[in-house]
Amino acid sequence: MRIGDLGARPIVPVAVHIRPWIEALARLGLAAKGIVYLLVGMIAARAALLHRGGPKNQAGALVEILHQPLGTALLTAIGVGLAAYVAWRLVQALLDPERLGTGGKALAVRAGRLITAIIYGGLALVAFRLASGEAARVTHPRELGKGLLAHTGGWLLLGGIGIGVIVYGIWELSRGVRGSFMRDLRGELLNRRSWRWALHLGQIGLVARGVVLALLGWFALRAAFDEEARGIQGLDGALRFIAGHAGTTSLAIVGIGLAAYGLFELIEARYRRIAPL
Repeated sequence: MRIGDLGARPIVPVAVHIRPWIEALARLGLAAKGIVYLLVGMIAARAALLHRGGPKNQAGALVEILHQPLGTALLTAIGVGLAAYVAWRLVQALLDPERLGTGGKALAVRAGRLITAIIYGGLALVAFRLASGEAARVTHPRELGKGLLAHTGGWLLLGGIGIGVIVYGIWELSRGVRGSFMRDLRGELLNRRSWRWALHLGQIGLVARGVVLALLGWFALRAAFDEEARGIQGLDGALRFIAGHAGTTSLAIVGIGLAAYGLFELIEARYRRIAPL
């Protein structure tokens, strides 16, 4: 048996033509994203369990890489991987290889992938600047929020973003609980033990990520009604909020969950089904 019981379905291999560059972008990008999340989770868990430093966001994790042996080379490789991830998301959003169509739900999914491409594009730029020795300034979400609120109707846009992120977080959490994400993997290449490892890592990781995303969305939604966008936070701020309001044990659990998500992304990089184009 190669298929788990939670939300998975038997998958029959289908011969499809995938352009090699599309598949290469997807797999390289997923691997880079996985490494970043793995580091973010490990840093958060270390802060909670060993009281060393504090939680970091994705950019902070890149700085940690820079300080390691061969850090510049590793950071450059991750920057290339993140750029590949951006390109893949742009292909998904604009060319629609999965044939989602132009319905309301499909356009929302494609818009989400476009936003993801923009976010990770900024992160790739940070990686390249750090690797080249430049000081990479990362714009705080509060600055972005204030910029939106400076425009007429900006509060509606910021509030809409907040609601969208909350919904996405709940969806991620739901996927984790149901195990439906396993349908995206090439189950025929996994033995029973590997399948279960992937399932458990994905469940733990998606639940943790869903909680964090919902929290980030709540911050943005509240900030929409504040002229100074006070309260809006990035990933590191969300993790500090968890530590301050739920305790360091909760931070450790979430950190371990984010690290599990990173490991699952590495599994996805190898076994995910890539839509043809």
